Amino acid sequence: MHKREKREYRVFYPSCKNCKNCGISTESIITQFLRSFFILTLFINTLSVFFLLTSASSSYAFRSPDIQKIINGFIYENYGNYNKSLETSKNILKKSNSAVGYYYLAKLYLKNKNFKKAKYYIDKTIKISHKENKIHYYILKTKIYLNENKIKKSLNILNFILKKEPYNRHALLLIAGIYKFQKKYASASYYLNLLKLYYPDNIDSYYELSKIYIEENKPAKAIKNLKKVVVLNPYFKESYFQLAAIYTVIGKEKQALNILKEYLKYNPHSNFALYQLGLINYAVKNYKLSRKYFFRLLRSISIGKINLRNNSYFFIGVSYYFQNNYPESIKYLSMVKYGQHYADSRFQEIEIYLALNNKAQNHKYNTNINYIINELINNKKLEKNLKVYYFSAISLMEIKQYIEAMNVLNKGLKYFPKNTALLYQLGSDYHFLHNNKKSIKTMNMVLEINPMSADALNFKGYYLTAHKKNIIKAKKLIKKALSIKPDSPYIMDSMGFVYLRLKEYKKALPYFKRALKKLKNSSAVLRHTGMDYLMLKNYGKAKKYLKLSEKIKKSNETLKYLKKLKNLIKIKND
Repeated sequence: MHKREKREYRVFYPSCKNCKNCGISTESIITQFLRSFFILTLFINTLSVFFLLTSASSSYAFRSPDIQKIINGFIYENYGNYNKSLETSKNILKKSNSAVGYYYLAKLYLKNKNFKKAKYYIDKTIKISHKENKIHYYILKTKIYLNENKIKKSLNILNFILKKEPYNRHALLLIAGIYKFQKKYASASYYLNLLKLYYPDNIDSYYELSKIYIEENKPAKAIKNLKKVVVLNPYFKESYFQLAAIYTVIGKEKQALNILKEYLKYNPHSNFALYQLGLINYAVKNYKLSRKYFFRLLRSISIGKINLRNNSYFFIGVSYYFQNNYPESIKYLSMVKYGQHYADSRFQEIEIYLALNNKAQNHKYNTNINYIINELINNKKLEKNLKVYYFSAISLMEIKQYIEAMNVLNKGLKYFPKNTALLYQLGSDYHFLHNNKKSIKTMNMVLEINPMSADALNFKGYYLTAHKKNIIKAKKLIKKALSIKPDSPYIMDSMGFVYLRLKEYKKALPYFKRALKKLKNSSAVLRHTGMDYLMLKNYGKAKKYLKLSEKIKKSNETLKYLKKLKNLIKIKND
C-alpha cells in the first residue's frame, strides 16, 4: 500500500532545545543607569587600589587627562569593547611601570585575543611583583595558555600553584575544568570535591560537579548538587534551569514545574522561567495552565522580541487546537509574524481547515487553505524553505488539487533538485494524476539518490503487484522496504498484498492483521483483508471487512468483491 500518512505535518513541540530567545530580559532606562553607576563605583574602588599599589613601585605621577583615560578604558572594558579599552588606556598603563598596570594590560590583551602580548605583560608582571602577589598573576598566565589550547603548560603552572597553595580556589577550579574538558571526569571530580571540602559555602564546586554528573548520565547525583547550589544561592538562575531540564528529561515534569515556580519567587518576570513553565505544561497536556504562563510572558516582554512572542502565540494556538477550540486556535496562530514558527503556524491553520472540511464533509475551507499556501509560496523570504514546498504539496494533495501540488513540488525542486522527500511526493502526485510512467520514473530517481528509501521501494513494489507486472521483483522490493521500516503498516499491507497475488493466502493474513492494528480505518487495508478471507473461504469475516471498507470509502473494487461474495454464498447455500 503506497499511501502517504495523512496530516503528517501536524506540529508537536513538547520541548524547546537551544532557544536563543529564552531568558532574554528587558532593561529599563533606570536599570541601565544603575548598571553604569555600579560599574563606575566599582571602578573608583579599583582605581584607589591601583594608585596605592603603583605609588609603592613607581614615581610616575598621574595627571587628570591620564586618569580620565583609565576611567574610559575601564568603562569600555566592562561593556565588552576591549579594543577601545586598550586604545584609550594602553599607554598610561605602560607608563605606570607597575605590576598592577602590566597585569591590567595582560588582561586586556587576553580579552582582545592577542595572546602573545598578553604573555609578554603577564611575564613582566610576575617579574616585578611582590612575592605574595605572584600566585594571583600565575592564574592569569594559566588562562592565557588555556586560550591558546596549551593544556600541558596550563597544568604545569596549576600544579606549581597547588604545591605552594593547596587551597587556592581558582587553581582547583581551573584544573578541574581542564580535566572535565578532557573528559577525565574522575580527576575533575577529585579536585572539585577538594574545593567543596575547603570552601563548603562556595557554589562553584557543586555546580561544576553537577555538569560532570550530567555528562556521566547520573541524574540523581546532578540533582543533589544543584539543590545545594539553590540553597547556597537562591538567585543563581542556572541551577534552577538545569534542575528543570534534568527533571524534564527523566520524566519528572511535576518537579521541573515546582523548581521553576520556586525561581519565579525570586525573579517573577523571568522570561526563561515563564517560557519553560508554559512549554512543560504544554508537554504534559495541561493546556489551560500552559496558556496562563504564555500570557504572562506576553505581558512581560517588549514589542521587539518577535521570536519570543511568536513562540508564545504558537503554543497558545496549538493548545487551543488540541482542545478542539478552532476559532481561538486560528486567532492566536494568525498572530505569529514572520520569524520563528511562522510557517509552522500557517500549516497548523491548514490542519484546522482540513479538520473542518472533514467534519462538514465538503470542501468549504479550500479557499482558506489555498490562500495560506499562496501566501507561503509567494513569500520571497521563504523561497528556499524546504518545509514550505513539502507541506504545501501534501496539503494540496489532501484536498485533491493534484495539478497545483505538482506545480508547487516542481518549484521546490528548482531549489532542491535532489531532495528525495520532494521527489517522492511528486511521484505519489503523478500516481493520483494517473500518470504511472512519470510516477515510476520519479520513484526510480529517488532510489538512484537513496537506494534505501523504504517508501520508494514500497511504492514501486506495490505498483508492480497492483498491475500484475512482476510479482517476484515486487516481493523483493517490498521485503527490502520492510527490513528498513519493519513497523510500517503501509509496507506490511503491501507484503500481504504480494502474498494475496501469489495465492499464498495464509501467509498474507498476518501482514493484513498487523497493518490493521495501526490503520483501523483504512479502507484499502480492510478491503485487502476481506479479499484474503474470501479466498480462504471464510465468508463471514470476508463480508465483515468488505462492508467496513465500503462504509469508510465507496469503491468499485470493493463492490465487485462483495458481489462475488454474494454469489459464492448463494452457490454454497444451493
